[in-house]
Amino acid sequence: MTITTYETFPQKNVVYPCRHDRKNEKPSAKNAQGLFPPDACVFVGNLSTEVPPDKLVRDLEKKFSVIGPCHVKVKQDKKQGLPGAFVQFEHIEDAKTALAWTECLLLHKRFLRIEKAKGKRTARFGFRTGAPITDFDVTDVLARWGPIEAFRIESVPFGYSPWSYFSTVSTVTFAYVDDCTDAIRFFANDQIFYLHRLDLDGNPLLPPAPNKDPAHALLPSPETIKRWRDQGYSRLPLDIKCQPTTGRSVEDYVREYCQDVDLTLTEEELKEFVLEVEQARKLKWFQDKWANSSSNSTPTPTPTSSVHESAGGKGNRSRRAVNSW
Repeated sequence: MTITTYETFPQKNVVYPCRHDRKNEKPSAKNAQGLFPPDACVFVGNLSTEVPPDKLVRDLEKKFSVIGPCHVKVKQDKKQGLPGAFVQFEHIEDAKTALAWTECLLLHKRFLRIEKAKGKRTARFGFRTGAPITDFDVTDVLARWGPIEAFRIESVPFGYSPWSYFSTVSTVTFAYVDDCTDAIRFFANDQIFYLHRLDLDGNPLLPPAPNKDPAHALLPSPETIKRWRDQGYSRLPLDIKCQPTTGRSVEDYVREYCQDVDLTLTEEELKEFVLEVEQARKLKWFQDKWANSSSNSTPTPTPTSSVHESAGGKGNRSRRAVNSW
């Protein structure tokens, strides 16, 4: 049985300074997770498997840089062989905005699935001999690898029965993902200490708190995400919050609009037009919601027309259609 004997008191919502040797580095996709907070990173899924990784990086940077400065790293899932991307923003507020757009962004004819990134930055630290670790060992030995967000000293059994005994080890959470990775790589060959990554997301030493972030409330359910995953190009039903209040569907209004302006479209082109208008409805809903919110001193960036044009294309046509009803 694990017995906690010592624990730090981690602080919430604190942005820690980056490691001293990183301060003069130019931000890039390679070092961004060592320069900017983990809470400013999002994971993007449901990417096209037919687009080369370098083009995915360029297109994702163009898409998300409208929100704020960001750095994109594309990785391949080893089990399923599907691409996924980590978008590291420089500011936490920008990541929250990106999470609120999870149903709004379209890239390569696929809806982007945006989730909070699960950065594994917690590790088990101890002596290879089984000697008890102390809080001084943690702060003194690991300090060179970057700021530590929290740690605790625990009593655990060491050795094999009947010669086993209790010793102490430390569970450590680094403030930055790259700092944890660098430290683990170094201690892999150390003769005195060991540092093993734990399969834990974020900081397990922080007590969970109810998420009252309105952006999080807009995220789809896990069942919906599973249904959308890797479906390819399809038109998802418009959220009821963004539906016309008249009881008629967006498609009804689009067909009526095309007749009024004598616009002849094929059925496939009509579906694309309906999708554009639905995207415009969603973005307009976000704009109205954030414009009416006066509780935040620093308002969250709202979607703009340039975002809509990049997400659905032909933005002027969609805006004219929306404004007509």
